[in-house]
Amino acid sequence: CLLRHAHQALGHAPVAREQQQRGQAEPLRDYLENEKIRYVLAVRRTEKVALTPDSSSTAETVVGAPETQWQRISAGEGTKGPRLSDWSMIQIPSNTNRPGHRYVLARRSIDDPTDLAYYFCYSDKPATVQELVHVAASRWTVEECFQTGKNEAGLDHYQVRDYTAWYRHMTLSMIALAFLTIIRSAEEKRGSSTRTTASSHSPATKYDDYSTGSSGP
Repeated sequence: CLLRHAHQALGHAPVAREQQQRGQAEPLRDYLENEKIRYVLAVRRTEKVALTPDSSSTAETVVGAPETQWQRISAGEGTKGPRLSDWSMIQIPSNTNRPGHRYVLARRSIDDPTDLAYYFCYSDKPATVQELVHVAASRWTVEECFQTGKNEAGLDHYQVRDYTAWYRHMTLSMIALAFLTIIRSAEEKRGSSTRTTASSHSPATKYDDYSTGSSGP
């Protein structure tokens, strides 16, 4: 399990964020909770929510309760500005057999209120809706990183015929992407510094001379 290796390598519990296909896997959620690894996992609207040891409901039903409150929160900057959506967080009653804090997080489109996404969340400490949204929004950062890698470093230009060759290709692509990112960042800083220096040392015109009281031609 990659999460197990990451846990052992880091020496502390990472935060897991997975897409819907893996988020709905109950054994994965059980493993993360047993290891006290916090998670925000996308799930289907019909995913079961254990409200008590003897009763359960679905994510859609829990979020659709009349008392559910929504907050408009930005999930970060996108190409067209802030990624604004309405978010709601419902805490699941605690279970003495399974310590920790569990939540159902929901995202609702502003333009289409029927467009909702659901997440199961776990933390060994109390969490706020802003914290859970921040983790859920990391999906876009990861996807943008993959897209940049494909466009700039050929991350997807291998047909996966052999594991060793695939591993080498992926490693070299990621190294190339890291190199390009560092170069771009350095050039952006240099360009900003050059513009600032040029602006502070711009030559005076004859109008500047008159305005400062010096004699003109």
